[in-house]
Amino acid sequence: MYRNNIGNTIEPNINYMSGFGLVQNNGYTISYYIEEYVNTLKTLGAPETISGRLLSQEEATSLGCSESDNWCSPVDDSNNPTNGTAASWVYSTSYWLGSAHDSSRVWGVYSDGYFWNSDFGFGSYKGVRPVIEIPTSELNDRKIVYTVNIGNEITIGSAIPSSITQYNSPKSAVNAFNGRILLKHIVENDVVTESYVGFYKNGNMYYLRGTGATYNTSTSEYNQDSIYYESNKQTLINAFGNICNENNNRYSCNSGGFTVFAYKNGEVSVYNSDNCIVERSGISHCHFFELQ
Repeated sequence: MYRNNIGNTIEPNINYMSGFGLVQNNGYTISYYIEEYVNTLKTLGAPETISGRLLSQEEATSLGCSESDNWCSPVDDSNNPTNGTAASWVYSTSYWLGSAHDSSRVWGVYSDGYFWNSDFGFGSYKGVRPVIEIPTSELNDRKIVYTVNIGNEITIGSAIPSSITQYNSPKSAVNAFNGRILLKHIVENDVVTESYVGFYKNGNMYYLRGTGATYNTSTSEYNQDSIYYESNKQTLINAFGNICNENNNRYSCNSGGFTVFAYKNGEVSVYNSDNCIVERSGISHCHFFELQ
């Protein structure tokens, strides 16, 4: 497929070779959207070695989509049984697959559970659902842990002290503290490489990434140029809407019992009776605190 326009509708042009012909990422219409998705994940901290593509027709079949009656879901739109055995997440939205059926049609999955091919010009019917591939070498020594370390510090670039309890899920961590806030860490080869402050609001967990600003040795200060500031700001907009305030060095929100700060110098903090913070130096900790 060849990318011929940018817009809300996705209409691939097919470069059909033979058979189903697995479409490659290079130059097809919707490769742009996948590349943007991969780049966004990298900006948020995903390994640089990840790649993205479309799910193939064969892979959809292996997930339970049936070629015999063209359904992924176990029942059709009239609630009659089908040969589809796919889990509901497979057809929770409509999206193109990376396999051409012939010179004018491309396979796709539909949100009603249907599994069929359609003309590439039907761009308004289906979107993109990228497959993200992560080399196993990135997973072997990389893990995510959650803490609510009170009175002890965790520093990016160092191991988590053995005295600090590590939790495998955000739910277990917030339940151990005040049910609202925590710290999240990416650990590679036993060393913390990323730290986030997380807060639980309206049934959703939001994370602000700490540090990322340049340290100025001449002034012994962190410059106002955190590479995570804009993404942290967007996270706060998603969490609080347009009720927050921005000045020359920070973005802050105060609502629903939370007072939250994302600084341009890389510091992030969340107050909710208690406090969790990732300082601009990369040190993170939580403590009991009462706002005055």
